[in-house]
Amino acid sequence: MSRRRPIEPTAVEGEPQAVRWVVDTGELGVGEVDAAPGTLGPLLQYGVLTRVVLEDGAVVTWLADDHTWTDHGPRIRDAVNVAIDLEGWALAGNGTGPAKH
Repeated sequence: MSRRRPIEPTAVEGEPQAVRWVVDTGELGVGEVDAAPGTLGPLLQYGVLTRVVLEDGAVVTWLADDHTWTDHGPRIRDAVNVAIDLEGWALAGNGTGPAKH
């Protein structure tokens, strides 16, 4: 079952379409995300998000140029927060750690 946890959006220097969601990522690992669970996955699959990267203690998301954070920020925040507790994460070959499958 998903739980709500503190999540804080922060800017990514030099990347206006990116937001670093500072949040407890637990044991998800670190690296480029190929597939994500929950509603985060379709946001990436259908191009609302162009890139998702897991960091230790954060999830960084890049919004497609034709979308705005004003329109999509709350939905992406909630999707990130819920996805952390779900299975179905797949990291690219350079990822490290135990991504959930």
